Amino acid sequence: MLVPQDAPPLDYVVAPSVVTLPAGVSMNATAAAAFDRAGHLIVLTRSMEAFYEFDAKGMFVRSFGGNMFTRAHGIKVD
Repeated sequence: MLVPQDAPPLDYVVAPSVVTLPAGVSMNATAAAAFDRAGHLIVLTRSMEAFYEFDAKGMFVRSFGGNMFTRAHGIKVD
């Protein structure tokens, strides 16, 4: 039988947005994220576009992979 336990408070703080999206573009839930060898952040989402790429300064580079997945779970960038 499981017994409820008291958990200690967590010191999490909401981080400010670290990426910039173009006007009118939004991302839904993030499934995974990874960096490529150029230092770009590749974000796999559950949005209409599967992938979003950002440069090392957080500026939007491109999105691609529209309707590629129905429920994404992970990413690995070689």
